[in-house]
Amino acid sequence: MTEVKPLKITETVLRDGPQSLVATRMRVQDMIPVLEKLDNVGYHAIEAWGGATFDACLRFLDEDPWGRLRILRHRMPNTPIQMLLRGQNLLGYNHYADDVVSEFIKKSVENGVSIIRVFDALNDTRNLETSFKAGKKAGAHMQGALVYTTSPYHKPEDFVRLAKEMVQMGADSICIKDMAGLLSPYGAENLIKALKKEIAVPLELHNHCTTGLGHMTALKAAEAGVDILDTALAPFSGTTSQEFHVNPNFNVNPKVLLYQIPGGMLSNLRSQMAGMGIGDKLDEVLKEMPQVREDLGYPPLVTPTSQIVGSMAVMNVAMGRYKMIPREVKELIRGRYGKTAGPINPEVRKLAIGDEPVIDHRPADDIKPQLKTMRDRLDEAGYPGLSVEDVLSYALFPDVALNYFRSHR
Repeated sequence: MTEVKPLKITETVLRDGPQSLVATRMRVQDMIPVLEKLDNVGYHAIEAWGGATFDACLRFLDEDPWGRLRILRHRMPNTPIQMLLRGQNLLGYNHYADDVVSEFIKKSVENGVSIIRVFDALNDTRNLETSFKAGKKAGAHMQGALVYTTSPYHKPEDFVRLAKEMVQMGADSICIKDMAGLLSPYGAENLIKALKKEIAVPLELHNHCTTGLGHMTALKAAEAGVDILDTALAPFSGTTSQEFHVNPNFNVNPKVLLYQIPGGMLSNLRSQMAGMGIGDKLDEVLKEMPQVREDLGYPPLVTPTSQIVGSMAVMNVAMGRYKMIPREVKELIRGRYGKTAGPINPEVRKLAIGDEPVIDHRPADDIKPQLKTMRDRLDEAGYPGLSVEDVLSYALFPDVALNYFRSHR
């Protein structure tokens, strides 16, 4: 008889579910009543930290993200807590120095994280080197995430090559991170079978229901032999989130297959456009995004590249194509975020950076150590003797952290 291997479940109701549906505005006190019940279910892991939670805690919820993590660990002692990490970006939007990355990962594990799912927005493994080294040293399970997208430069063999690189770097498992719900049922089947032939570590699928493909993609992934599946309980499931139970009331948007907008980005895009007085031009912006993405080398649309491409599309509609180019777009073209899968449009490069050179080395090699500088700045600002965790909060979000410290330190 064929051995039956149970499908493991990672629950996202404490992190990606509310991030995708309510802009990460769920407070820890709203989580506390259900934590013991979640802990007793028997999940493979509970994704409860990282992503946008760190920023939202400090900026909007008047919470210490480190304190939230300690509460979660205390009340869920039996289930591994998983976090989402953006490689050299950590939980911010820029690259940080290696000393900040290493210390952040060390403290994340000390405060309660067991599994670190790490990705790079451009799938540039150079931006994952420090994270893998620090995570392995801290004793965490390191999961490498393949940022899934579609383009002439993103084929199954490209993702297989990427997965093998991550395993060589020390990945204990691999995740297919389909943040916009682009992966089709048979696309999942083919990709998972291809990965299973080449890697021996467990394979996980993280997808979203944005396009309406989520349920059947999850089914075909299970049939193809995926080891772990991400799901969200009903209160935070459906549409731009994951989904476990079928909800007949959710709305899907098949156009996302063209625009590739990930969960949570649409509401931010609407807000940005309303602030610029072009709230009625959403359709034009959505149509502009695929062209901008092609011009910028087909980056997958995930933080921070989704914001970079989205902002450029908004500027193009509001002011004319590439009449005003944000700093982040110029940095992407310079190679400061890593290497794009496809070539940059040479005309756009000329408009953005002229004849400036494009770097071909690991971007973080140009960043000097930052931790001592951050500690010195806090001392000068009147906050001597803060914890390492507080210094790390300041390193990621200086102004936001200072506002929090004024009330709580």
